[in-house]
Amino acid sequence: MNIGRVTKIFVVVTIAVLLVFTIPRAYAPVAIMHLGFKGVVVSPPQYNATIDAYVFKIRAFEERDFSSYPENQVCAVDWESGSLMSLTEEIVTIYVSTDKYYLVSGLNVGDYVEVRTKTYIYPEILGGWIIHWLLCIKISPQQFAKIWVDKGCGATYSVGEKCIIYFQVTRRAYVKIVDELPGGTYKVLTAGWAEPGVIYVIRGIVGEPAGYRIFHIYATDETGATSYDMCYIRVLGKTISITIRPVGIPAGFCTKIYINGVYKGQVCGGDEAHIEVTIVDTSCVLEVDEIIVVSTGVRYRALQHRFTLTGSASINIMYVKEVKVKIDAEPRVCKVIVNGIEHPVPYEDWLMVGSNTISVPEIVEYHGSYYVFAGWSDGSTEASRTIDISAPLELKAFYKKAYKLTISAKLINNAPVTVPVLINETEYSTKVSEILTEGTYLVKVEPVVLVEEGVRYSFVKWEDGVIKTERVIKLSSDTELSAVYKLQYFVNIVVKPSDYEKYLEGVFTGEGWHDENSKIMISVTKLAVEIGAGTRIIFSSWKGDILSEATSVEVTVTKPMTIVSVWKKQHYLEVISEHGSPAGEGWYDEGTQATVKVNPVEGFLVEYHFVKWILDEGTPNEK
Repeated sequence: MNIGRVTKIFVVVTIAVLLVFTIPRAYAPVAIMHLGFKGVVVSPPQYNATIDAYVFKIRAFEERDFSSYPENQVCAVDWESGSLMSLTEEIVTIYVSTDKYYLVSGLNVGDYVEVRTKTYIYPEILGGWIIHWLLCIKISPQQFAKIWVDKGCGATYSVGEKCIIYFQVTRRAYVKIVDELPGGTYKVLTAGWAEPGVIYVIRGIVGEPAGYRIFHIYATDETGATSYDMCYIRVLGKTISITIRPVGIPAGFCTKIYINGVYKGQVCGGDEAHIEVTIVDTSCVLEVDEIIVVSTGVRYRALQHRFTLTGSASINIMYVKEVKVKIDAEPRVCKVIVNGIEHPVPYEDWLMVGSNTISVPEIVEYHGSYYVFAGWSDGSTEASRTIDISAPLELKAFYKKAYKLTISAKLINNAPVTVPVLINETEYSTKVSEILTEGTYLVKVEPVVLVEEGVRYSFVKWEDGVIKTERVIKLSSDTELSAVYKLQYFVNIVVKPSDYEKYLEGVFTGEGWHDENSKIMISVTKLAVEIGAGTRIIFSSWKGDILSEATSVEVTVTKPMTIVSVWKKQHYLEVISEHGSPAGEGWYDEGTQATVKVNPVEGFLVEYHFVKWILDEGTPNEK
């Protein structure tokens, strides 16, 4: 019977190894690990020609994981550096490549070995095979150290219980007794020389933490040979009390309770459960149902359903009510944002009752076409909304096909400019691109746009030939419009002195708005303007942006211009004499001196001589 079982195992293993060498690339190992085994050889190395490798078997009583170390360090680290995986005896098959056969050529049944392997784990489709290839091996032909406890290895102890450790050697050796605690920590209990035939005793009280406990004996005799043994015990922890109260679920609805995966009963809304648990390890895990379904589309969810406990506890399991929410769009051209997280449509999930924010985009570009949000199935027209949800909810967002209306403005020389534009009385500035549903729209631009003092744009036409600033657009496809403007500058004529301005209305030509680079005539139509009896003002010159004394000047308008028209005041001097021929009468600039004279008069028998001048004021002047 034993032979048949061994034969069966060998056949299965052989097939597995053949699979290793014939599996396609699609079936590569799902994992590669570095493992270690301690045990006793039960089958010596045998050559297998099919796989061109040697195979031997051990009865392993301890397994550790060295995967955290690179392959070139796996054989160099101490045994205790590996993570404990198993303390259960099992038969392990080790494969040895031909180039490493020298490591096991002297291996015999009964030899104690410590093996490090490179282990390949294959997928279930290939049977889930696990193949161990030898990296290195330590061989102790004969064991001379032994360790055990008073209740026998594998026994269970409670925290606080007495425990006696025994060990002995069959030859004089230096020994070290190590206590391995849960989590991989170690404590040396004793170390020193031990004599053969003597049973040594270590007495103590089992303390925390609970869980596994391994007592190791490491022995080195006087020749340098080593021996190892171990003894495993299980430590039960303290008994703790747990009170469990579900909060938030209605009466009559219950949640199941599990401790370390074992069902312990249930507790219902409005009630509480009391459980006593003996901790096996340093802690235990309490779990309850995360989800409790109460009706179609309505459930309660635990905010936390799993707890790790190290001592007695009173726990309130907080449940929140959730309802099923479904959100779709017609057509499905958008995504939906629920409480700040974006999702594709159709969307279906559980949401907590209460305030929830749901939004879809106002405008969507989808596969080269535009769509505009039209409203929700419940009548709301707000694309982004906050809803107080209390029951299962289904919503649909509706979209309409839309098109892009682009309006720009430019000068005659094609330089872009910014002007205000109205689309159905909504004000924008060019360049503007709006996504609008199919329909009729009134588009209007300003005939004149003041840019800054003395500078403006003047509407010429639309680029497509329309000359009115206001037009109606029937939007049924993407449409682009461009308003054409010309740049104008203001030519301002001012009078100096400024108080003469009231006398000179209509006297000048050329003042006003003019196209950029246009040529204009700046002129004065009256050279003299009477402003009172015997008083007038006369044109003198141009100053400012023009320097000239000509009455008409041609100017090229390249900027806003200020032209100063300079005038001067004159008075008329009238010279009257009853006799003789007076001279000096005429117009004189205000403030200047005038010279007048009259010649003596000689007549027949009568002669007139100049006596004096009498001015307007009646003051005689005898000069």
